[in-house]
Amino acid sequence: MLMMGLLLSFGPTDRVLEVEVQPLEVDGDAERGEFLARSVLACDTCHGADLSGGVPVDGFPMGRLVAPNLTPAGVGSAYDEQDWVRAVRHGVALDGRPLVFMWAAEWQHLTQEDLADLVAFLEALPPVESDLPNQKLGPVGKKLVKDGVWLQVDAVDHEADIPRRTDVERGLYLAEVAGCHGCHGADWTGLNLGPGKPRAANLTPHSDGLEGWTEDDFQAVMKSGKRPDGTVVDAAMPWQATTAMWADEDLNAVWAYLTTLESKPTPE
Repeated sequence: MLMMGLLLSFGPTDRVLEVEVQPLEVDGDAERGEFLARSVLACDTCHGADLSGGVPVDGFPMGRLVAPNLTPAGVGSAYDEQDWVRAVRHGVALDGRPLVFMWAAEWQHLTQEDLADLVAFLEALPPVESDLPNQKLGPVGKKLVKDGVWLQVDAVDHEADIPRRTDVERGLYLAEVAGCHGCHGADWTGLNLGPGKPRAANLTPHSDGLEGWTEDDFQAVMKSGKRPDGTVVDAAMPWQATTAMWADEDLNAVWAYLTTLESKPTPE
């Protein structure tokens, strides 16, 4: 396992983290890395279409969340391969401070091959200038940081190739790195996404969820946004920019994994 040293300062976002990263020992494919960045990891959701940074949330009580410019006109000018690995897999910035609301908990599972492809794409980005405001956390944002929800720094070993030998294993891997748990919950019964927003779907084989669905039904909703009964999924599900671009075999792998889940009702 990797070794990680931790030095604590005055607050959770001020602490300095020393992380020994596992080096990438495979050459990356920038074209495949772009597909991963946009259609699987959805980096542009926070960092903008050209990855020059963005403000995905700005309002009370969450606060103003600012995603940095990843191009050579921003942090990309200073990051080397190890820095990218530290940021993506461990959620740690160049100065050693935690990256708030970075999805490192999901992306720590990226294989060496997938991460190498992503880094190759990031290092090939053209410079794009941007003028971003300062980040300012509101009470909810501060609580998420204090509770460790947004500051998760993990260290695990990774294989150089795709280690998933079965569809079920690969499906779990894709669901993890795509961040599906973020909306559908650790037990896949769907989270309440907040006032004015629909509850995320129950993806277990329960009558509240996907009972009676087929592999074709699942692939259709991931590709078209339409359920078997003809209803359309809420816009909170970003299928057009993500799963609509996935290969059929990857969607089928996710379906194979979902069929292994325990049937559970949607929480009250």
